[in-house]
Amino acid sequence: MKLFKKVLAVALVGAMAVSMLTACSSSEVSKVKNALKDAGVTIDSAKMASANKASGALEKATETFKGDAPTEEEAKAVQAELKKMTDFSFNDAAGSATTSKYDLYIWTNGVVNKTEGKGNTYSYLKKVEAKHVTEQGLKRLLAKNFIKQGEFKGTQSDYDNLKAVLKDAKSAGVSIQKVYGVDVLLVVVEKGATVSTLGATTPAGSGT
Repeated sequence: MKLFKKVLAVALVGAMAVSMLTACSSSEVSKVKNALKDAGVTIDSAKMASANKASGALEKATETFKGDAPTEEEAKAVQAELKKMTDFSFNDAAGSATTSKYDLYIWTNGVVNKTEGKGNTYSYLKKVEAKHVTEQGLKRLLAKNFIKQGEFKGTQSDYDNLKAVLKDAKSAGVSIQKVYGVDVLLVVVEKGATVSTLGATTPAGSGT
């Protein structure tokens, strides 16, 4: 009987811990939604569902990675899942009629872009494009170092920047999931909606 009570106590503690983590994530999403509403951005239920679907796939995929970045085989598996998300513009085939409705953005925290040898910073919200969901692109996008540098910390500065980049988007859906133990923010907007490149800097001598 004592053993049963101990097992039950452990189970209850575990359940409480999970519920607290879930509540924390839900609370963060609520704060993001409220911040966007303050900026005049409507929170759209269909976009919320798409954002949750994308972030759920991201969370599930990274849980199975054995290293700090996906292997070629792991990247292919993620790529296969992403190809099913035909609502997103990153799946649009070049030169053909497309039926996608949404653009997907990932919060980068303005991390320095070293992968292309430019040394400039990413915009706070980086649009996920076709080049990012190739095998090589996913190896960079889903590398632990990149994800951790792009953590959404929920500071006042984060909220101010988020409102600034999305103020002209009109409507959006958001989702936050733990990836490699940090909060990753995904944002879904209408395809072609205006999202500011705030945070991005032009490399010296580029002339653009």
